[in-house]
Amino acid sequence: MSAKQFEKTFDKMIEAHEENISSWKEMEKEVNKAVEGLINHRDQGEMFTKLDVDNLELHRSFPDIKLQLLYKLNSISLQFEAKLNEFLDTFSTQKSTLVELSSKCSSISSSILLPTMINPRPGKTCLAHQLELSHKLSRLYTSIYLGLSTWLEGRHEDKSVWSINKELSSITFYPSLG
Repeated sequence: MSAKQFEKTFDKMIEAHEENISSWKEMEKEVNKAVEGLINHRDQGEMFTKLDVDNLELHRSFPDIKLQLLYKLNSISLQFEAKLNEFLDTFSTQKSTLVELSSKCSSISSSILLPTMINPRPGKTCLAHQLELSHKLSRLYTSIYLGLSTWLEGRHEDKSVWSINKELSSITFYPSLG
């Protein structure tokens, strides 16, 4: 395999990454709305669960009002959760693509001699830097996916993991000038 094949694979990976950034930037409001909606309705459900309605006049007229409200809140929460799972599935597909391209870059680079890897390239970074960047991107996507999936599982409450566009933009690279 040659340096040209490596560069072609790397450029494809960078192009996919830039498309992902753009995509998540466009979806940012929709993602935030789903996150805030889920948090809000879960909080309301917890509040209503603790609420004692047995002594209220409303309870006498509508004995199952608390159960109906909790059912409605749970139903809405499930809708928001389903939407967030769709976002997670989308990101999972993007992650798989990036990890596969990064792996391909590693595989191709194993047959390229060190002097070629560190040789400066006019208008571009050296292949070694590109390889390092491909590994960083792969780790970033895996880390973001872990944060999103564990948030949905309720294993942490840091909603900032849903700032996918911001996280994807956190790696600085120097795109090719050619």
